[in-house]
Amino acid sequence: MVTYIDGVPQFTLDTYIPQLFDIDHIDVLKGPQGTLYGRNAMGGVINIFTRQPDDQTHVSFELSSGNYGLERYSLNFSAPLVKGKLWLGAAVLYEASDGYYINGFQTTAIFDRQHRTADNFLSEIPV
Repeated sequence: MVTYIDGVPQFTLDTYIPQLFDIDHIDVLKGPQGTLYGRNAMGGVINIFTRQPDDQTHVSFELSSGNYGLERYSLNFSAPLVKGKLWLGAAVLYEASDGYYINGFQTTAIFDRQHRTADNFLSEIPV
C-alpha cells in the first residue's frame, strides 16, 4: 500500500507526515493499482487531498484531551493576500502526554513523557 499526499508519494516513514492540516478528502483504492501508480501500489493506494486555497478567510482552533494526560492544541489560519492571485496559510500544533510506562523504582512516568510541535506555513500562487 502506498500513500499519496496531494499527488506526492510517501514511500517511507521518514517522508510520511503524520500530522496533516486542512484535509479536504481521502480516497482509498483497494487492490493492485500498478497501472496508474506504479509497482509500489500492489496493495492499493491511499490518496490524501488537502484543501486548496480560496478567496475567503478560514480560521479553526482545536482543543483535545485524552488518556495518560494527553493534551492537543491546534490552530489553522488561511487568507487571501491578493484575491485570486496569492494566498497565505499557517497551522500550528502542540501535543503532550505523560507517557505509558511506569518506572517501578520511582513510580513515575518521567522517562516516557512526550512533547511534540508541528507547524506548516504556506504561500501559494496559482499557475
